[in-house]
Amino acid sequence: MVVAVVVVVILEDVDVEVAVGVGVVVALVVVAALVERRNQLRSLLMTLTKNWIVTMLKLCKHEILAAELY
Repeated sequence: MVVAVVVVVILEDVDVEVAVGVGVVVALVVVAALVERRNQLRSLLMTLTKNWIVTMLKLCKHEILAAELY
């Protein structure tokens, strides 16, 4: 949850969908970390989460840059 809060605070002007999505992904990571027997699932979720967060940050960056151009 700290990561989600930090991302939202840094970006400040994010859509509700993005904030909710980040919260859901963080919750999935926490659940995966609690499941110790399922290392492959945890690894897959971590990879998907990392890729999703990078994609969302890129989208937010493009939206911010586009807003500054207009």
